[in-house]
Amino acid sequence: MPGSSHNSAPILELDAVNLHLKSEAGDVHILKDVSLTLPKGKTVGVMGPSGSGKTTLLMVLSGLERATSGQVQVAGRNLSALSEDALASFRRDNIGIVFQNFHLIPTMTALENVAVPLELGGRKDAFELAEKALRSVGLGHRLTHYPSQLSGGEQQRVAVARAFAPQPKLILADEPTGNLDADTGKMVTELMFGLTKEHGTTLVLVTHEAALAKRCDVTVHIRDGRIAA
Repeated sequence: MPGSSHNSAPILELDAVNLHLKSEAGDVHILKDVSLTLPKGKTVGVMGPSGSGKTTLLMVLSGLERATSGQVQVAGRNLSALSEDALASFRRDNIGIVFQNFHLIPTMTALENVAVPLELGGRKDAFELAEKALRSVGLGHRLTHYPSQLSGGEQQRVAVARAFAPQPKLILADEPTGNLDADTGKMVTELMFGLTKEHGTTLVLVTHEAALAKRCDVTVHIRDGRIAA
């Protein structure tokens, strides 16, 4: 396949990343000398006990939280060197995020929830892309429904459609099945793995389920803010 020789280049490179956050109790050292290289087009499971730094790691990878020290490179860009505006633009064009709590806008329909980020990115075909994305997750019949009219599983599928619609290089998913029952969670998981494969996206998935992590190409364990061997 033309250009496939470039696929071996990493999508994510973390070099000696530390993150300190201020709290009422003082300085908290959350991520500790994290170095990690992840290849393009792979599925990556991130596991670790509660409070180990899994979600914070995703926040740093997305640029929503800036590392205190060290370097974070995503798709060849050094996030530390970008201004807030440049970082927001980079994230919009390259990274999709799926949260545990869906984070849908309650006053917007499913179609609008998926289309708005595309519109903000200047896509003239935002609503066409949004409809296509919703149909790809089996929600073609729910385009005009509001989040309150959708089940938890349907809301998460809208969130998955929103994340994949711009065809980003990287999808970050934080316990995406955490608020769903087992059967619905399995369906959402299958959907994410299928879309990842179809689009050649890299998926980084925080999960507490060993069976789910085992399905990933790569598993990363984090304990007390450090990558465990």
